[in-house]
Amino acid sequence: MPTKMPLLLSARIYLLRFVVPLCIASLLLLFSGPLFWEYMVLLNQWQHWFALGMFSFILVHHLLLTFNLDPFYGLVDLPLLLLELAGIGYYIQFFTKSVPQDLLSFKNCLVVYCALATFLFLEALLRMGSLILYLSQHHVLLHHQTLIAEDSLKPYQIMFGRSTSIRFLNGTTVQNMSTQYYVSSSQMKFVVSGRRILLQLVLLSSFPCMGLLPSVWQSLAIRDFFWFSMLVFIILHHLVSCFNLEFEYGSADLPALFFEITNIAPHMTELGSTDSWASTSLITYKILAWVIFISLVLEVLIWVGCVALYITQHVWSSTTSNFSGQKVSKPHKVLFGHAAWRRHFSGETNIIRLSRGLFATILILTLLSSLVINAFLGPIQETGITPTKDLRSLEPPWILISETITLNVILACNFSCPYDPQATYLSPHIVTFAAGQFQVNKFNCDFYLFMYTLKPDYKPELLITLNFTGMGLQVSTMGDLSTDSVQIIIGLTNDTRTVFERTVGTTIIPGVNLFGVMTWDFRQLLKRPHLSAFGSLFDSYETIAVSRMLSVYPDPLASESPLIQQGRDVSSFRVKIQSDLSESKVLQEYRSRSVLQGFSQVGGLWTFLTGVFAAIFGTFPDSSPFFPLFSETLFRNKTNFISRISSLYAAEENREGLPRGISEN
Repeated sequence: MPTKMPLLLSARIYLLRFVVPLCIASLLLLFSGPLFWEYMVLLNQWQHWFALGMFSFILVHHLLLTFNLDPFYGLVDLPLLLLELAGIGYYIQFFTKSVPQDLLSFKNCLVVYCALATFLFLEALLRMGSLILYLSQHHVLLHHQTLIAEDSLKPYQIMFGRSTSIRFLNGTTVQNMSTQYYVSSSQMKFVVSGRRILLQLVLLSSFPCMGLLPSVWQSLAIRDFFWFSMLVFIILHHLVSCFNLEFEYGSADLPALFFEITNIAPHMTELGSTDSWASTSLITYKILAWVIFISLVLEVLIWVGCVALYITQHVWSSTTSNFSGQKVSKPHKVLFGHAAWRRHFSGETNIIRLSRGLFATILILTLLSSLVINAFLGPIQETGITPTKDLRSLEPPWILISETITLNVILACNFSCPYDPQATYLSPHIVTFAAGQFQVNKFNCDFYLFMYTLKPDYKPELLITLNFTGMGLQVSTMGDLSTDSVQIIIGLTNDTRTVFERTVGTTIIPGVNLFGVMTWDFRQLLKRPHLSAFGSLFDSYETIAVSRMLSVYPDPLASESPLIQQGRDVSSFRVKIQSDLSESKVLQEYRSRSVLQGFSQVGGLWTFLTGVFAAIFGTFPDSSPFFPLFSETLFRNKTNFISRISSLYAAEENREGLPRGISEN
């Protein structure tokens, strides 16, 4: 068996694999058409050649590292890494100040450059740590003698990994885990399965999140560029983790997870948007970012639990359980599961198995996309943008029959007033009422129940007089009507916020005398809109009456009535409630998309796709709609069940002979 690779040597190899692709991407972006043209029009064109030389130097330097992994080379490697880090830091500063930030290539380059600087910084820290250990202990931590013939790597193996010569998840068995780490068989199975599911979840969320980058480009800020830089690190880190599910990898995996979480945690609340008018891309971007963050936290919790279990068992336990080893899977099975790739029928070729696995992968991605859109994105959007339906009735809602009518007049304007512009409450039997410059001169409305307002003789009138000079407005010149006018909103309830948000106002300009005819409609509002997003089972309504202005005319009594003031700076608005004998209109809020409805739609889609799958391949996928994620445990349990049944059947066959109807031919 080959010896285990030293920890720091493995970390150096992984960082090298990260840096080389980023250097190649930087060179390609540097010669993109728009960016190259911007450099040509800059006065300091030498910066372009400086970037070309710097990225080429970093690429050649790290390619040479594949031929020389001797730890003593770090004495020369560390100064070069610091020089490269300083160069890319200087170039990023110049790049952000000189190149137009609205250029498409600018943001692409900024993400790649920040990711490259992050990996170079980690590589320099690794070199520094090795030198500090060497100086403190008077010997190199990673001896060149440890790279024996069996464990030495070719340059292409360092870049792309070796297939069978190391013990990283290549169908081998990790022996004596219980004896070495004090972890039982069931605990190890839980750790391996949990990490496998989280790896799949992080990767399946990271790639779509990276793919959303062009669609959310115009809405990104500096924190988003830092997030996408860290996302490159997260993707590469978890791709490497697919090849390293064994227990020893935690010593390298846990610091990387802490590094990722501590860097992205301060920005999580500011990523994306869940506003009512936010685009679907921004909402999806925010959801995926939170899924990735929560998965990283769960990964850390699993590793912390393993470390705590190891410490407690190692210190306080003197006995260990017997464990023959936990077989780990191949990398593609870690990412996509077992069930889709295993042989279902005797004689199946690899092409059929590969086709079935790819089709199953497309199937599950379709289901996941449908689940996200129908069960999460749709309900979230409808919490702010609420659909309504129009209901009609010849009688008003019975719940309002015993309610009282209260006229609530609200003055809404775009300037500061010496009084509260939100509301002025009017009580019955008051002839004159004033609040600041907002005056109500006439109010003929008895205190009736709502049911009495339906009578033909119920005709309340309201006279509103506005003095624009007293409000501080200039009415002698033609100005902006948005600032030189006010809105009058008449509500039928005491709840000022409800009236302000649900009732359409009437704009009044200086020097007019108007007469308006008003009726009422009914609104049924969801009491708990966020809870209703889970399903119609949680719907509960409150019914309110809202006013609706039918028509507005010049007041014919303006020149005859002494109660109606006239002037260039005075306006009046006389309002009458119409005796409406037609059907009542009810506008009801509802949920067209909910979480429960989304899951039911996914279930129907799952039934249809499994039928297509069975028609093509002659077999159904596993019963769980997320079989690529959870098939490891299902496959293991099914295999154990079949092996137990087979042994029992063989014993019964030996005892009683062959079953009836089966010959030995």
